[in-house]
Amino acid sequence: MRHPRDVALALVAGASNVMIGSRFAGTYESPGDIRFDLSLAGGSLMDIGCYAVHQTRLVAGAEPTVVAAEVKTKSPGIDRWIRAHLRWDDGRTGMITVGMYSLAQPMIDIRVSGNKALLKVLNPTQPHLYNRVTVKPHTGKMRVRDPMERRRASIPGITHPAQVSTEGRPQHVRVRGETTYWYQMRAFVDAIRTGAPVLTDPADAVKNMEVIDAIYRAAGLPVREPTT
Repeated sequence: MRHPRDVALALVAGASNVMIGSRFAGTYESPGDIRFDLSLAGGSLMDIGCYAVHQTRLVAGAEPTVVAAEVKTKSPGIDRWIRAHLRWDDGRTGMITVGMYSLAQPMIDIRVSGNKALLKVLNPTQPHLYNRVTVKPHTGKMRVRDPMERRRASIPGITHPAQVSTEGRPQHVRVRGETTYWYQMRAFVDAIRTGAPVLTDPADAVKNMEVIDAIYRAAGLPVREPTT
């Protein structure tokens, strides 16, 4: 994710309107899966949603404020689908969508839209299986709005619509590499042998959980409690 993040920062530098979106939805799990057990801190956001939250925070380089959330529940307190609307102090906005009990077409991606271009990263969670990084310039010839634009416009703190696509000549890149587990092990070994800093330390995990808690509160669901 380092390379796409650098591209994202370059695209949005000086932009007045920036929207960051992350989706991890369309997976289907068994109705009796333990990940839907509230006593075990279950739910879509707690499971696959932690990746979408962390990727959004990583790309933004700052902590967001959750201004609103929508949810579909599988059982009392358990989210099978959830969407959160975010805002940063510098005016950027964001949206996270997560669904773990759905027959919808699977989609795992991150989008960053600025004044001049749109960056799309397909499958940042399992890039070794397949990935694609796309940069698409905004030419102004044709502007396609986010289908959630009207909904977003009605949310306090979301002051401008998300521009998700335009006409333009896109550039596609595939990033070659090992599995994500290989990089995690390499980072662990480097930290032990050389004292190299860990990108995802305990403090970062706490910040990620704080955003997850805030999304649950905004959706009217209870925050997940420690299990014994």
